[in-house]
Amino acid sequence: MLAADTDQGLVQRSLAGDTDAFCQIVERYQSKVYNLALRMTGNPEDALDISQESFIRVFRSLKTFKGDSSFSTWLYRIANNIVLDELRKRRRRPLVVMSTDAFVSSEEGEHALEFSGPQSLQPEEQVMRAERRREIAQALQAISPEHRLILLLRDVEGLSYEEIAGVQNINVGTVKSRLNRARLALREHLLRVEQISAADVHTCRREAK
Repeated sequence: MLAADTDQGLVQRSLAGDTDAFCQIVERYQSKVYNLALRMTGNPEDALDISQESFIRVFRSLKTFKGDSSFSTWLYRIANNIVLDELRKRRRRPLVVMSTDAFVSSEEGEHALEFSGPQSLQPEEQVMRAERRREIAQALQAISPEHRLILLLRDVEGLSYEEIAGVQNINVGTVKSRLNRARLALREHLLRVEQISAADVHTCRREAK
């Protein structure tokens, strides 16, 4: 017997007509789906639409969930498809700075760079961290949706390679390859931003003389 409050237990109860069980599923995952959609689109209204559509589609398709993967992987797969479909249809990409304080921009290793830090930061350090978060948010919007999504699934949501493979219907080797390319694309864009900023500073100094 499955525990009633596990994902599978809630699915079974939902299929039996227990609406409270499906509400628990929504409450358990709505913030994750919304935040993923927000980071992908940069637009709170779009993120809300995508998260709502994701759960509507989950509800309508619940009877097709066979348990071959975890429920969370199946849910992310649905959200993954909706996000990419929306980004292909919508050309406007309004940018908002992410509300999260952390994003991973790792080198080839698996360690993460955390942008949240001690509360005793000096004002100058707080400004620098805020600026870095803004640059990362802009860089995410500049790379392809596919690269953006795989970075978020791995480095923000913390999904394993196997889980991402299940979400995107690809093998683990392809996940690793795409993730490396996504990280490289993000780093290259950030480097270009830093070079442009340095050139602007040099120009300002020269004009001030």
